[in-house]
Amino acid sequence: MDRQASSKVIKETKELSKTEDDDGNKFVNAYQVLNVLGRGAYGKVKLARHTETRDLYAIKILKKSMLKRKRIGRFSNALQNIMKEIAIMKKIEHPNCLQLFEVIDSPNEDKMYLVLEYCDGGAVMSGAKEQDPLSEAQARDILRQSILGLSYLHAQQIAHRDIKPENILRDKSGVVKIADFGVALIWDGESDMTSSSAGTPAFMSPEVCAGAKQFSAKKADIWALGVTLFFFVFGGVPYKARTELDMYRMIREEPVVIPDTINPQLHDLLSKMLEKDPNKRISLNDMKVHPWITNNGAEPLHEGRIEALHVSEQEVEHAVHRLIDNFALLVNVKRRMSKIKLHVQGELAKKSSASSIDGSQQ
Repeated sequence: MDRQASSKVIKETKELSKTEDDDGNKFVNAYQVLNVLGRGAYGKVKLARHTETRDLYAIKILKKSMLKRKRIGRFSNALQNIMKEIAIMKKIEHPNCLQLFEVIDSPNEDKMYLVLEYCDGGAVMSGAKEQDPLSEAQARDILRQSILGLSYLHAQQIAHRDIKPENILRDKSGVVKIADFGVALIWDGESDMTSSSAGTPAFMSPEVCAGAKQFSAKKADIWALGVTLFFFVFGGVPYKARTELDMYRMIREEPVVIPDTINPQLHDLLSKMLEKDPNKRISLNDMKVHPWITNNGAEPLHEGRIEALHVSEQEVEHAVHRLIDNFALLVNVKRRMSKIKLHVQGELAKKSSASSIDGSQQ
């Protein structure tokens, strides 16, 4: 697929105005802030209404100084993840992926505001605690739309890496939106093989839990989508453990138990999505034509032509057209440091060789 330039334009605003009227209503630029929708590890999400269009949005409010201090693994921090999320969301344009409309980021303020599409249906299921399962029809509808959204991401060479019920939202018309691209992986070339792991433990694949040196990011997404479908159908995850280490061990070693009380076709799909061997795990293309997904062919899963986009490292670094308060946005630090190390070693080898030659000539 040829890479295409995105026609999507995200508004970037460097001026920030926070005001309050006589009635106590609070405003951020052209948005009236209404109430808190949720709280995450990195900040709050608030409902807001545009003062002119009256459209509703979800505004993610992030504190940049805190994000910089929050380490993610050995080589990055939470701020870099947000920059990557912004870069990805600037590019993606699909009805089943959450849309970003504006980034408000003043050089004089510590807070950054991401103005996002508002999904008034919220998460299809929240949290990881056991709850009432969805009906089979509901689970099928949500999974069908999730497959389309995830297929689009994979076509853009993006693995989500944190597929779970709370990251799948619905709007008032029932359209499903995959959200939260903070730990997404972007790869170059044809191969999606990686050694970098991320996500929520209960939704991680066996190969990720085993610490495989290389594994398919796309196949790991399919496993997570399988656990998500299991959650829809049974109201909980396949494995329950007291600690993360126990969870990893169970996912690696213990068989997935799928009760026989469900539709045999659904059971078949779950068993193929939750295949421990990633080489035998079902692909998204095969899922699209699975009889449970298509209702035995009566409801084929249609998708439009997917244009392959590209999110470059430079675009991640400059996701906002200004280095945030002189923060160093070090994207893919490990890879870059390796390249620098190899370059330095090469230069030292050349100098050493030149010195040896000079010495032999004297």
